[in-house]
Amino acid sequence: MNDAEFIIAFEECTLPIEQWDHRAHVRVAWIYLQRHGYARALDLMRQGILAFNSSNGIRIGPGTGYHETLTRAFLRLVDAERNASIIDFNSFCDHASKLLDKKIILEHYSKELLDDPITRMEFVEPDQSSLPDGSGSP
Repeated sequence: MNDAEFIIAFEECTLPIEQWDHRAHVRVAWIYLQRHGYARALDLMRQGILAFNSSNGIRIGPGTGYHETLTRAFLRLVDAERNASIIDFNSFCDHASKLLDKKIILEHYSKELLDDPITRMEFVEPDQSSLPDGSGSP
């Protein structure tokens, strides 16, 4: 499935739930950042994940569903790795393969902070090391 087909499947909530893994989250983030820049990508990510989860019966609550801090943090990490010369997701993965390991977030956040219910509902800055700013470049 190419990027255009993938993002349509995500937005229309027809992407099979078993394909909605960490790599898929990174792919959606990369596509939205490439098309819209950081601020709009954040809005689209948030809306898209909430809609996708809802359509698949995934409720928001402790330990499940949407996580605002993880969404924003990974979007900032993906944004920082974007490069104007990279025009497809597979090339991006080659360039930034470390982002395909969801444990990379633990370089920035303690597990305890990520498990705090507040970080699920609102963005909290990291307690381990700072994140890139999410400026929306290139």
